[in-house]
Amino acid sequence: MHFDVTERIQTKQSKADLFAALEMQFSRISSKISKNDDKLVVETINPTFGSINRADVTTISIEQREDGFFISAEVHYKTSFMFWIVFILLFFSTIGWLIPIAFFFYQKKTVKTAIEEVFKRIKNEFYRSE
Repeated sequence: MHFDVTERIQTKQSKADLFAALEMQFSRISSKISKNDDKLVVETINPTFGSINRADVTTISIEQREDGFFISAEVHYKTSFMFWIVFILLFFSTIGWLIPIAFFFYQKKTVKTAIEEVFKRIKNEFYRSE
């Protein structure tokens, strides 16, 4: 599964400042962050017990625009190995197999909301700042 989260930020500050702020914000909610060329790669956003059912890798890129920057988060969201173990173990129960599926889709919303909140904080911090 793949989805994108985007935000436009109007600011005069540098791209490096924006990357540093994004890295700091994502380090608070993620288990692993790495810089890859001109992108930030974030893994396992908002890890909780239910997140054993998912594996998410988010690639964040920044594009320069006339009045600021366009930030894009490309999220690759998939089931984890544990999802399949739990699913198979509960498959023959009456409705127990629905539990890992419900956690999987609920966690997708959690990941998307966390990225949107980081972008909102960055936008508030950098909005038209000189």
